[in-house]
Amino acid sequence: MSGSTEKDRSKIIGGEFAIAPDALNSALDARGLLDHDSAFRTAVSPFLEDPNDNSELFFSSGRAALYAALRAEKNSLQVVLPDYLCSSVIDAVNDAGLPICFYHIQDNFYPDMDSLMAYASKDARVKSAIILINYFGLLELDETIEAIRKEVPESIIILDDVQNYYGFGTETDYDYAFTSLRKWFPIPDGGILKVKNKAKSKQLSEIYDSMNDSNLFVSYKLSGNLLKSFREVINDEVCLELIEKGEELLNHNYKCRISDISYKLFDTCIKKEQENVVNRRKDNARYLHEGLLKLNIKHIYKESKVPLFIPVFLDPDIRDVIRKKMFENNIFCPVHWKKVKESDSASNSNILYDMELSLICDQRYNLADMDRILEIFSVF
Repeated sequence: MSGSTEKDRSKIIGGEFAIAPDALNSALDARGLLDHDSAFRTAVSPFLEDPNDNSELFFSSGRAALYAALRAEKNSLQVVLPDYLCSSVIDAVNDAGLPICFYHIQDNFYPDMDSLMAYASKDARVKSAIILINYFGLLELDETIEAIRKEVPESIIILDDVQNYYGFGTETDYDYAFTSLRKWFPIPDGGILKVKNKAKSKQLSEIYDSMNDSNLFVSYKLSGNLLKSFREVINDEVCLELIEKGEELLNHNYKCRISDISYKLFDTCIKKEQENVVNRRKDNARYLHEGLLKLNIKHIYKESKVPLFIPVFLDPDIRDVIRKKMFENNIFCPVHWKKVKESDSASNSNILYDMELSLICDQRYNLADMDRILEIFSVF
């Protein structure tokens, strides 16, 4: 291990990204960005072949992007969801007024294809929108998509790439893909929707233009994350209260477009750091992987990928004990995810909800911080 100092140990690992004051100043001082959509598309879209086409749209969140895609395909549609997911995906489907069924996710994060195919409609009158999640950005889904196309060619395939920003929409075949910016970067809001079928672009543009609600949550998220940069004078509880208020508003006010401040933050500051972000995340993930192998802890890692987190699998009784010990050491690793409402029993059944712990590996941290995470496991 690289060795941790006392100063390292006092450092908080986890939580939302702090927004640096100088980054905000640069964004507010930015000029020449009045062409909102084209400027932002160029900034965030290394995979878009033609930056002038309308196959990408920018929303307040990944949830809003999914909602727009479902609205574009609303007629005679059922939505086939994995039984291991964030409840916000279910909320977006419910808000679109569409029926839901659940297929099983295995402990390697890939779909149980028998389960998926059992729910995918082969009735041409009722299409299935099949949502595939690229968990933690660690999966290769081309073969899964190929199998779905072979069995149910009329299905709509939607890729949830919220955890896969650096592989966003790179699969060879899908109908829609969406991701989130705020999960990866110090930015208060932002989600992107890609559409493969250019014929859908006009319809989606109309939906996009109609999603003009005021973005109420972004001011709270921005304030809370900006104040996190002043921990020496601002109590963390104040920041957390603002961030939680933003999350509460987001649950009821997500059908809107990205805020101006977020696209300016990305264009002026964040995009310049892309190479550093990739390298730091991969270095941290590799270090965690090597340490977890030595500790014989089950986890998933792929060297070529840029992960959101490194997921480990623990006995349910042990997981919460380890997480509590992490909290005592200022390490706030999340779990993915909290179970959804009890009434949604089909989506609560997957054992991964009780076993998974997400190890932080993002660009804010170094190898000494990764040591602190690994040391918690070494005492159990």
